Amino acid sequence: MFMRIKILILVVFTVSAISGCASFFYGPGLPKMNTIPQDISQDIRREIERLYSKKPLERAQAAIRLGEMGERAEDAIPFLIGILYDGRPLYRPEDWPEGEIYFEKISRLTKDKRINVTRRSVGSIGALALSMIGEEAIGPLMEALDVKTLTYVHYLHDVATALAAIGAPATDSLIAALYHKNPVVRSGAAEALYMSEDKDPRAVMPLIARLKDQDLAVRIWAAYALSQLGDSRAIKPFEEILSGYSFPCVEAAAAEGLGNLNSMDSLVLLSKRAAGYPESSSAENSWCYPGIAARRAIDQIIGALHGNNNQNTSH
Repeated sequence: MFMRIKILILVVFTVSAISGCASFFYGPGLPKMNTIPQDISQDIRREIERLYSKKPLERAQAAIRLGEMGERAEDAIPFLIGILYDGRPLYRPEDWPEGEIYFEKISRLTKDKRINVTRRSVGSIGALALSMIGEEAIGPLMEALDVKTLTYVHYLHDVATALAAIGAPATDSLIAALYHKNPVVRSGAAEALYMSEDKDPRAVMPLIARLKDQDLAVRIWAAYALSQLGDSRAIKPFEEILSGYSFPCVEAAAAEGLGNLNSMDSLVLLSKRAAGYPESSSAENSWCYPGIAARRAIDQIIGALHGNNNQNTSH
């Protein structure tokens, strides 16, 4: 009897381990294999099936091949969204030399330069593939943001990356999502607007409204998105953030935004915030470091002022 119990426990443990590995490889979002449509082209079906490979490289290569099919691979969208859960790293360039092209492309399409450093994953490649399919992926990607928890943060980041890489066609949906009841959707939309190269002025006022959102992640991404838009309507809200107490990431974004806007009237305020945060200026970036962001904003504003003076002198 005791041996039977031991064997049963071993079997349960083994099944759980296999299931865990499957989840690790496939992620909880990848639909079951038997849901692959039967009436699709064989080449599309073949690549969708390869998304279930236990080898991360094969999954990434299949995603790219689907992306390169463009709108023809519309039926693959739910499966590509599924592999956004796939955080398996692809750090070895020698394993996939041409992969460098794709990582550089998704980094170029968005502002997320981390993709070329810490986000070289299967999920990042899936985001690129979805952006290559284009507008047909916008609706499913917006639905994919609507999750209850932040358990899979890298998944939500890759959903936002895909939407940002699609660019202008996704902007209307992202602006509308800033008013969604789910804070995860609001923060994902703001993050996508931060990464997007589309500078749509219609996003300014909705993002300013989100600076007072009850959810911290929404406030952070709204502030960073505003810092990149270069719209003077953000100056007063940014100054209000730096005049009072806010979360460091929000303050850093506000300082960065004032620097990007070359707001000379904000120099005194920026100087006070820089003095209040003694972080080392040797840090690689100012993300969530208000002191560093304020000092760099001051340098940026003074540099622009000197540049203007030099131009006036030359004339």
